[in-house]
Amino acid sequence: MSFHIRLREYRERVLQISQIEAAARLNLTQTSYSRYETGERGLTYEMLIHIKEGLYIPNNHFAYLLTGEEERAMDPMVLRENYQDAETAEIMKYVESNDSLKSFLLQLIRVPEKKRNPFIKSMIYMLKQLFF
Repeated sequence: MSFHIRLREYRERVLQISQIEAAARLNLTQTSYSRYETGERGLTYEMLIHIKEGLYIPNNHFAYLLTGEEERAMDPMVLRENYQDAETAEIMKYVESNDSLKSFLLQLIRVPEKKRNPFIKSMIYMLKQLFF
């Protein structure tokens, strides 16, 4: 089994995200990302590092993805938790560095849940239309 197959398995089984979501996290189109996963497109060193960092793949597990050496593979649940923790930390770092966003979110959490949830759904829909 080669890297591109193990990468697809990592995305599907560990991260449990679509190709579209993975591509967005890597700032790629879904088509470009798909070509990496199918092996249609070769991976440069720079792209390997970009994938490792963008999908928060720990060093040991990345070595497994590259080599297929089973002893380097990590438990999928631990990997998923690590990914979610890294993603949350990145979001928090961004919120902390952006006073306007922080202020907006603080105001939003004070809105009653009944009004807040439809607003959030509308915002998510709009963002998907604009960026995905």
